[in-house]
Amino acid sequence: MISWLQKIISYFTPVILYSGKGLRHEQIEVSVRNGRLQLAVPDAIYSNDINYPPFVAAWEELHDFPVDQWEVVLILGFGLGSVPAILHKKHDRRDIHMVGVDYEKTATDIARNYKQEIYRGPWELVDMEVSAYLKDALIRKSASRVITKPAALVFVDLFVGMEVHPIIYDPVFWQSLLQIMIPNAKVAVNYMSPDSERQAYFETLLASLFAEVKKIPCGKNWCYILGARKDGDTKR
Repeated sequence: MISWLQKIISYFTPVILYSGKGLRHEQIEVSVRNGRLQLAVPDAIYSNDINYPPFVAAWEELHDFPVDQWEVVLILGFGLGSVPAILHKKHDRRDIHMVGVDYEKTATDIARNYKQEIYRGPWELVDMEVSAYLKDALIRKSASRVITKPAALVFVDLFVGMEVHPIIYDPVFWQSLLQIMIPNAKVAVNYMSPDSERQAYFETLLASLFAEVKKIPCGKNWCYILGARKDGDTKR
């Protein structure tokens, strides 16, 4: 837990909890700022507790979407857990099974240490590359590695520094993801455009898979809310 003294100090100056090399990053910093956890690399903020506009916007759209006990919320690019933190702290929900996937084990280990500051509901964290996770999930036919459960909501937050991870431009990534989602699942994607041509390609790809594509501006980023898959199977 973050101590009350650390929280008070953090309103005047950042309290550094970790600064050093990660498993996959040359430099990672975890700090408390204004009473809240932040995860940053030299050129980007990966998690910022509830101050994370793309997923604040996403949860405004999705916080009352039904997720039953045999389904999960899947987070690809977990970081320090802004997705569950926003649901918990802004929408007062802690009853949903979260599955977070991240290739930076340093970040997920720190998230485990500070779980009570992030989300007080059930979660499982998977330290794995997204492509490897999806390959494993397709074999298991499950978004969870603990019990067979599909994803009812998916949050995609895949970046390498300030650049979106190239995997999100790969149709195979999306086709694999669809196979571990319930038919009427919703997807929220945090996206930063490298250029208009690449963004147009991305939007065309999404439109080929989903009948519903909502685009929400969030500062320099965009939040895409996706639903009603194009294969026509929308039954739960």
